[in-house]
Parts: sequence; C-alpha cells; structure tokens
Amino acid sequence: MVNRYNLQKVLMNKKLLFEPFRLGDITLRNRIVMSAMTRSRADYKTGLATDLHRQYYEQRASAGLILTECMYVDWRGNGYPGAPGLTNKEQAESWKKVTKAVHDKGGVIFAQLYHSGRIGHPNYTGLNPVGPSRVEIRDQIRIFTGKGMDDPVLCDEMTVKDIKEVEDKFEAAAKFAQEAGFDGIEIHAANGYLLDNFLRDETNRRTDEYGGSIEKRCKFPLNVIDRTIKVWGSKRVGIKVSPVGRFNGMYDSNPKALFNYLTKELDKRDLGYICFFEYDGWPKTPFGPGTDQIPNCAKEFKPLTKVPIMTTGGNVTVEEGIKRLEEKIAELVCFAKPFISNPDLVERIKNDWPLAMANDKQFYTPGPEGYIDYPAYNPKSL
Repeated sequence: MVNRYNLQKVLMNKKLLFEPFRLGDITLRNRIVMSAMTRSRADYKTGLATDLHRQYYEQRASAGLILTECMYVDWRGNGYPGAPGLTNKEQAESWKKVTKAVHDKGGVIFAQLYHSGRIGHPNYTGLNPVGPSRVEIRDQIRIFTGKGMDDPVLCDEMTVKDIKEVEDKFEAAAKFAQEAGFDGIEIHAANGYLLDNFLRDETNRRTDEYGGSIEKRCKFPLNVIDRTIKVWGSKRVGIKVSPVGRFNGMYDSNPKALFNYLTKELDKRDLGYICFFEYDGWPKTPFGPGTDQIPNCAKEFKPLTKVPIMTTGGNVTVEEGIKRLEEKIAELVCFAKPFISNPDLVERIKNDWPLAMANDKQFYTPGPEGYIDYPAYNPKSL
C-alpha cells in the first residue's frame, strides 16, 4: 500500500536535508537521521544481534546517521523482550557485522543505550523493575512480557549503591559499543525510562542527593553523560529527551524549568547533539497546575545551547523538519516510522517518490516479515 505524500511544496527547500553536516570529527552526508526504534528481533535470552539486524540497518545506510534500537546496559533494565543488549563481549561481537555493513555502504551508526527503569517486568527478566521512587504508573498501561500483556508492577526504589552500579554499567556499555565498531552513542533519557524517571518530579520523590530540586534530579542522568564522555569524548555522545512526553505515565510540574536547566548543563558538556522528541498523540492538556505545553521543543530550547539540535517525533513531518532547518532551530531531522517501510527513505524524499505505509502489526514480531522485506522503490513504476 502506498501513501502519496505531497512533497512538491517543499521541493525548493528540501536541499537543506541533503547538505552535509559536521558532527564533531564525523561528516554526515545528509541531515536525515534514522530514529532509534524498538523492533524486538534480537534473541530473547542472549540479546545478541543477528543477521536480520545486519540486513535491516544495511538497507537503511543512506541516512546521514543511523541510531540503533535501544540496547539495554543491564539485564534488569531490559524492558522489551527481543531488545538487544550491550553488556558483554559476546553481545558486542554480534554487532560487528552490523557496523561493518553500514560502514561499507558509507553510513554512520550510533548505539542507543538505555535502562528501562520502572518499565520492566519480572515475567520477562525474573527481576523487579527499579526506579528512583516507588511510584505507581499514573496512566493505565499494559506491558509486553514475552508471555503476553500484563499489568505493570511497582518498582523497587534504588539505593545510592544501585545508582552508582548503573552508572558503571552505562560506562561499560559505552566501551562495548566501541568494541562493536559503532561511531558513537546516544543516551536514552526520554519516554519514561530510568534516566527520565529521575528527571521528573512525578516519578522522583527522593529526598537525598538525587531528588528534590531540579539540580538534584538531573544529577544521575548528567553523571551517566559524564561517564560516557570519558569513553567517547563529548562529540561522539548524543542524548534523547522528551520534554512533552507522557509515554509510560511521565509528568512534571514544571517541564520548562526542568529542561531549561538540563539543556544548559548539556551545553556545558559540548555534546554531539541533543535530540528533542515530540509527539502529537498525547492529550492536548497542560502537564499540571500552572504549567504550559511546549509546542516546539527545538524552538523553545535552541537559544540555550550551541549544541546541535536533532528534532523528531509525530509532529515532525518532512515539511516541518525542513522548516526547522530553515529557521535554524535544528540541524538534524530524525524520522522513525517512515524508515520502517521505506529502507530507501532518503532517495524517496530526494526524488519525490511515494512513501510506502508500514504494517504496524509487524513492528515487534520476530522474523523477517515487516522488518527486512520492504522493497526499495522502483522508479519504473512511475
């Protein structure tokens, strides 16, 4: 099935998407980024990448930058059956065939590192999930456990020792990413996972050095950034945040103040980029009393940093992405679902070819169907 987006009105300016971009000492051949997307094709028990991963990422190597699906840094922080891990040499070794295939096509690929935090389930990992505080998930959600859908469980509150150990594991995973041949890493601090849990006052009710004030709630995520910078250098590290995100029951009483502070702190670290995730599917209501929505995170936070901004999410269409490049409030545009069903998305945008629609029923199913079997476009069909 084909969805024919009308890109004619942006043809004059779409060349902005195809300008090279200097990311530290790496030159990206265009400004189109493939988003990190959970696809659940790794071995459920070992977390190893397979030949399916090699084919999947190789097919999409024309992106200026590829971000892998989230890769857990700790088995307890694996929130998705079929998610890959980066916790040992065997897992790192399994990704070498992927990074080589992308590099052979002239591509650049970063590993996205995450810990699922309170969004985990003992039915899968055998362990209770952890978070900054024992707070029930506000919104009604169901969690896929590998044995069907189940209700979330109340997480265990992390001790200071637990926090330090997870910092160690992020640093260790960053080193394994180097062994695997990645070009850099993205730290996932969005969408209700562990680092996001620490940022928000909805989920972080601590009274110690890691909770309370905005500065204290940002301490753990910033420590993770600092530890991984030690491994990669600042320009090979990016971060993903979601100021307007309510995914997995995330709220904050003052998101503007929180992300103003965090953005300024990230600016001091001179990162490779900050990815602001935006989505138009959450309720169009304020976060809480006295707070406002943030309709355009790139525009809101760009004045606070010299770090390159990556913009992504349901609000960011091709047209909107080009507009943000034009307005110089973003340097990179990240696309998710279009890359699932259009392995040649870069070429389709460049040539104004129609985009294929993805089958959402196959997003997380094991096997090649809905993963590596979407064909490139045949211009002879025009």
